[in-house]
Amino acid sequence: MSDQDPLQARETPIGAFGHLLRKERIAFLGLLFYVLLVLLFAYTLWISLGFVLALLSPLLAFWIPEIATKRKRVRRLLLASIPIIGIASVQFSNQISSDRRNDEAISQRNEARALRAAAEEAEERSRQAHAKAERARKDAIEQAEIATTEARKARSIGEFLGRMLSSVHPARNGRDVRVVELLARSVSELDGGTLASDRETEAILRHESAKGYLGLGLLEDAEAQLRATVTIRREIYGRNHRDTLESLRNLAITHRRSGKLSEAETLSRQGLRASRDNLGDHDPETLSWMNVLAVVLRHVGKLDEALPIQREALQARSRILGEDHDDTLASMNNLAVLLGSLGSHVESESLHTRCLERRRRVFGNEHPYTLLSMSNLAMLFANQRRLQEAEPLLREAAATCSRILGAEHPETLTVRSNLAALLRTRGNLLEAERVVREVLEARTRDLGAEHLVTLGSVDRLGDILRDLGKLGKAQELIRRAYDARQATLGGDHPKTLSSASGLAGVLRERGKTAEAAALYRKVKEARARVLGKEHPSTLISMSDLAIALRDLSQLEEAESLLTQVVEARRQVLGEAHPNTLQARHNLAVVLLDRGALAEGIGECRDVLQLRRRSLGKDHPDTLATMRGLAYGMFLSKAYRESETLFKTLLEKERRVMGEDHTETATTMSSYAVLLIDQNRYAEAEDLCTRALEVKRSTLGDDHPSTLIVMANLAKALRKQQKYPEAEVMLKECYFLRRRVLGDNHPKTLGSAGSLGLLLKKRGRYAEAEKYYQVALDGQREIHGRFHPIPLTTQNNLAVLKKAQGKLEEAETALREVLSGRTVALGPEHDSTLDTSEQLASVLELQGRRQEAEVLLRDVMKTRVRTDPHNEETLLAIANLARLLESEGRVKEAAPVWKYGVELGDSSREGMTLLKAGLISKYGQCLARLNRYDEAEAELLKSYNHLLQTVGYEDHRTQSTVERLVEMYRAWGKPKKAEEYRALLKTAEKESEEGRPR
Repeated sequence: MSDQDPLQARETPIGAFGHLLRKERIAFLGLLFYVLLVLLFAYTLWISLGFVLALLSPLLAFWIPEIATKRKRVRRLLLASIPIIGIASVQFSNQISSDRRNDEAISQRNEARALRAAAEEAEERSRQAHAKAERARKDAIEQAEIATTEARKARSIGEFLGRMLSSVHPARNGRDVRVVELLARSVSELDGGTLASDRETEAILRHESAKGYLGLGLLEDAEAQLRATVTIRREIYGRNHRDTLESLRNLAITHRRSGKLSEAETLSRQGLRASRDNLGDHDPETLSWMNVLAVVLRHVGKLDEALPIQREALQARSRILGEDHDDTLASMNNLAVLLGSLGSHVESESLHTRCLERRRRVFGNEHPYTLLSMSNLAMLFANQRRLQEAEPLLREAAATCSRILGAEHPETLTVRSNLAALLRTRGNLLEAERVVREVLEARTRDLGAEHLVTLGSVDRLGDILRDLGKLGKAQELIRRAYDARQATLGGDHPKTLSSASGLAGVLRERGKTAEAAALYRKVKEARARVLGKEHPSTLISMSDLAIALRDLSQLEEAESLLTQVVEARRQVLGEAHPNTLQARHNLAVVLLDRGALAEGIGECRDVLQLRRRSLGKDHPDTLATMRGLAYGMFLSKAYRESETLFKTLLEKERRVMGEDHTETATTMSSYAVLLIDQNRYAEAEDLCTRALEVKRSTLGDDHPSTLIVMANLAKALRKQQKYPEAEVMLKECYFLRRRVLGDNHPKTLGSAGSLGLLLKKRGRYAEAEKYYQVALDGQREIHGRFHPIPLTTQNNLAVLKKAQGKLEEAETALREVLSGRTVALGPEHDSTLDTSEQLASVLELQGRRQEAEVLLRDVMKTRVRTDPHNEETLLAIANLARLLESEGRVKEAAPVWKYGVELGDSSREGMTLLKAGLISKYGQCLARLNRYDEAEAELLKSYNHLLQTVGYEDHRTQSTVERLVEMYRAWGKPKKAEEYRALLKTAEKESEEGRPR
């Protein structure tokens, strides 16, 4: 028996296969051949039955029991492979045939597709050719229809115009028929239904008629025709057709020009939206709508919203239409105007200059667009007060317009009206009046007396007449414009409100301040309601109202209004915009009037600095603020700085405006007031005399500004005791003011009060009392009983009664004044303290010295506490010391006098006439105390200063000499006393010989 395991006696197919691999190399080759065949079948027939049989057939061969020899195994392997090879060959052949058939089928399908595509392409070409032919046929028909329509339109328009022109016959109408008459006849024909069957032609004619009316400024007629055109074109073309939008755009322009800003804004926004939706963002019609909306927003006051729209319109037009296209240049012009309104003067000037240069190159020097740019650039210069640059441009534009377009062409009249405005600003009022009158006459002839444009010229003439002081005629003209606009446009229309504002200005000039303030308030409320609270026109009304309230001394409300104006302009226009600075300037003046000197002076300094930086050191607005600051320093008793400012201001105005300009004369007069307060009366007289010459030659004898200078000159004469000359001057001023301004004008009543003061000085108490009473009654009627102005007059009247010996009446009046001033001005105000001193004087005259002393001590303490170096403080000390000395309390008086001298020495003003007088009286008090050495030193100090400043003829110098004589006599020095007594005799002798004193 064999040792082999029985379980291993029979070989498995896999085992035999492995054995074959191990034992026979040829078997390995066969196996490899087998695997390749299997892979071949797997590729070609991997799901077929042949593949399965090919796998099974060699394996089945190995299940044959007991293959004895290796050779048998090989033969069996080869025999098993034969069916595989056969099947594979057959299968491979079938696969090749199948692939060939598939390729042929695919080729046939591709050919069929190509044939079908070729057929479809041929069919498409045939269809396109047919469509093109059909389209060409339709285009030909459409062009023929268009040509027929256009011919029909041209024929209709030609016949229509022929009828219009043939209707003008010299035998019936004369030789001169105005364009407006032809337009009226054309519209009448259309309204009569002449072209009712041809609506397109009717729309064209109405549209062109509207443009004609627009050119003539007949806005109501233009609006009527445009509304009819829009209606017709909406019926024919629809709401969003280009022609419909064009007519709608012209309607928006008409609304804007006629002042219907709300309607214009609404229509502009709707039109822009429709044009963008239907024509696209960059269509010329859309860009035109953008331009219209930006201009409307500028007029509405929405400058910040208008700016990006106007910039976008300019950029798009430059890109699409070209930089020299007339629409592009129109956008450039409008952007320049808008930037000027925003205060961006540098960029505005640059754009205006570029626009002018391009229009000159494109259109020529004499084209209306070129002249418009020239006028706009000139007005920018005028707004910047660059008047010397503006005037030549406007004169050239006006002359060219007159030559090219005619003297009465609307554009010519507009430029000449702008020239008149510039002349008014320059102070050339007479030429401005002449130009405006010529413009008004031409517009009255062409447009009629009640036309809106004509009424604008009426307003402008009224303003110039107001500046000339012809207030009655100015009021009559502006009232006429106001009534006409109210009747045609309504009370809330912007142009009506403009006339109302002008009328309020005249009323204010005529002294009807309460009536003016009421009208200003009405205008402000209406503008806030119609235009908005922050619209520029509303803010102007608020400023005007504040100025009127200032005249009425309602300073708190005036300050509140101006504060609101300043804040609104800061937000909209910026800190450095000229309008913002003007509002701050007005606020500073109100603060100064209210007594808030530190705040008012600070505001003046800020505005002055900003105006110097933005406008220049010599700009008229800068100089106006400098004048305000000088006034503020004068009120705060800073005389040196005030005088320095006045001198600098006067020098600049003489150089910039000229010696004979009204503003220069105003500064002379204001400077004179400062000199009067410093007792420099001769200098003040010289300045007032020169200022009066200028005012009389430029404005006339009866102009309100001339009369102010006349009143200041009268004061300077009175202070020099030239009473007869002063009286003549003051009476002339008073009676002229009565004639020009009216009996109850504040300035007229002020002259009456000044006459009362002068006549009191001359000892004519009865006359003085009459004028004081006239002034007091009128001022109480205007301002009320306890207003500061009538209280001042009542105070002066009480002093007059004291001089007349009517002490009880004086006391009653002074106590009433003191009570009123304490409430209105405060217990520490200078005027309140002045009244206390006057009341103390009356009590002293009544023998009630203790009451007087209490009042004087309170006044002195208050003045020392509030302003120890003020001259009023020194006077208060002197009054108390004098009272003590008059009671024989010389020892008590001496330290009071000394305190006053020490305060005077510690001030920065140096020696003044008041301090010299105080020292003289202190020396007299020391002499009475037998302190002669000290007394001599003080009296000689005072005498030497008075001798050098006012001379020995002056009463103050002579009073000091008398005190020296008295002191030397009491001291036992008769020779010294006689020496100074001789000086007095010499002065008396020279006075008797007629030497001027």
